[in-house]
Amino acid sequence: MSARPILRRGAAYSLLGATAAVIAPHAARMPVWLTLFVSACLLWKAAATARGWRPIGRWLLAALSVCATAAVVFAFGPIPGRDGSVSLLVLMAGLKCLELRSVRDAHVATLLGYFLIVTHFLYLQSAPFALFLGCVLLWLIATTVAFQDRNGSLGPGQVAATAGMLVAAGLPIALVLFLLFPRVQGPLFGTAASAGSATTGLSERMSPGDISDLGMSDEVAFRVDFEGASVHPSELYWRGPVLWDFDGRTWRASGHAGNQVAEQVRGARPVNYRITLEPHRRRWLFALDAPAAAPENAALGSDLLLRAEQPVRKRLRYAMRSNLDYRVGVDESERALRRALQLPPRFNPRTAMLAARMRAETDTQADLVKAALELFRREQFFYTLSPQALGRDSVDEFLFGTRRGFCEHYASAFVVLMRSAGVPARIVTGYQGGEHNRLGNYVVVRQSHAHAWAEVWLKGQGWVRVDPTAAVAPERVQTGSLALWTERGGAGLEANYGLPAWADPGQLLEHMTRTWNDWVLDYTPERQRSLLRDMGLGQASWPLIGAIMAVFLAIAAAIGAAMSLREWRRPPRDRIHRAYLRFCHKLARIGCVRQGHEGPCDFARRAIEAHPMLAEPVQRITETYVRSRYASSPTAPAQLEALVRAFTPERSLRQSGARY
Repeated sequence: MSARPILRRGAAYSLLGATAAVIAPHAARMPVWLTLFVSACLLWKAAATARGWRPIGRWLLAALSVCATAAVVFAFGPIPGRDGSVSLLVLMAGLKCLELRSVRDAHVATLLGYFLIVTHFLYLQSAPFALFLGCVLLWLIATTVAFQDRNGSLGPGQVAATAGMLVAAGLPIALVLFLLFPRVQGPLFGTAASAGSATTGLSERMSPGDISDLGMSDEVAFRVDFEGASVHPSELYWRGPVLWDFDGRTWRASGHAGNQVAEQVRGARPVNYRITLEPHRRRWLFALDAPAAAPENAALGSDLLLRAEQPVRKRLRYAMRSNLDYRVGVDESERALRRALQLPPRFNPRTAMLAARMRAETDTQADLVKAALELFRREQFFYTLSPQALGRDSVDEFLFGTRRGFCEHYASAFVVLMRSAGVPARIVTGYQGGEHNRLGNYVVVRQSHAHAWAEVWLKGQGWVRVDPTAAVAPERVQTGSLALWTERGGAGLEANYGLPAWADPGQLLEHMTRTWNDWVLDYTPERQRSLLRDMGLGQASWPLIGAIMAVFLAIAAAIGAAMSLREWRRPPRDRIHRAYLRFCHKLARIGCVRQGHEGPCDFARRAIEAHPMLAEPVQRITETYVRSRYASSPTAPAQLEALVRAFTPERSLRQSGARY
């Protein structure tokens, strides 16, 4: 016995479209041949549904399934892992759509779509993407509703409304389970955090072009909540790796990190804040220059770099206190100072000659620093994200040739110049500036805020920050805007065109992402216990919490049942009923009002007795309505609407000369 055929083409098209939407984001992660094969399956089925082609034979379908599955196993190995398993699930969804014959097949394909929605969170968990997947979920639910509507009595708007009502009825239950069900340690989707495929950031090495590459990324590095007074953008130097060793082209961080804490001067302007750091798979943490102490499970080195005990593989929150005015390394060791003067031999001879001349023309180390900065201000140096490539003597070529570069070019040239002149110097990498989100009143620091500056050691002062980029492009430091400001001809993402915070799409999207991270992705056992304490259940046992959860679920179920009962008692509002009500309204205008106890056939007989000249259209409309309502004819609803639209009883009576 053959399966019952799918009755509605529109619902089949909807299922194919929803399946394509849920598969599309996986296309970049699958082999090209698999993407093309699944796309061909969906397109062929859409064409077959439109033209009425016979379904693919079962033997051919079985052969395609075996060959495609073998190809996936060959591509990913016998133990497919995450990518291979997802590819197999995508293949199953495509093949199931290819054999779409009955409502049962449609339900199976829809269930595969639900599973595929969950697999996306193994790769990406952002709020906009979750919103997109929520829309696809609503689409799949609406498709299920459409397949249950065998006679086509519901229009697209009613199908969508029914799906929305089902989702709304389930949200309270989902919310109770999410908030109260015991949480497990770790992120919501641990695989995504460990993958980290989209994570970028600073490294322990810096070559010309490294930081300018980060300047092209709008990815979030961390977010900062300040306590009390805000900080001017020009003071937002977020300290990261400190680079000491130079081989002529690449700077590298030191492997040595003591635990000497920075010496803080009196009146140091302390600032308290909290950082939410995105995973970057490195050990260092970022802090406002200069951190006063290390947070829990981290250490503060003599170079003021915070180092965590373990690499940061998941989103991390930590409270910090920094002093904007600070002094460190006044009594720096001779070993460290010698290291801060080392340069590779026989590199950059012209820079060495320039440094010797500047040293002869100045009296103190501070004057030498001022002379170097004045060189960058006076000469024709330019700040750009697209500098020319540099060769062996990179600093010579930059200072005496191209004179175009990003912050790492200026920091590298300045430090080499200082070391050549006998002034200990080092490079500090991190971030500078940030975007103020007015909706949440916090600062967002992106990869495009990546920056490099210099520190020189001056006798009696210790390590002093010097930013040579500020001498060339002061706007980059004063505004703290994106590093792309010169290339884009504006103030980067700080521009809001005079819009209020809630109407600025960028501000709104960022705040939604932050809220999503805080209350969904990072809803850890600690956050759950904090919520329970706020509810007065801090000391409650899990059995008691389970009982409370059961009560909430019972209340939510009772509300859902009441809504369903109310909807069941309400007269139907489908397209067939609306068309018939319009028919009854037209007859009422000529004095033939349908009584509440009358069925359609009885009402038709009474209308024909009152107006015999309307017998034919009244009879046809009534028969079509009965066939639409009770015989499940797929074409009857459209015929009924057309007949009612053409039914004009007043005109027919005027033409016949009858009175009404």
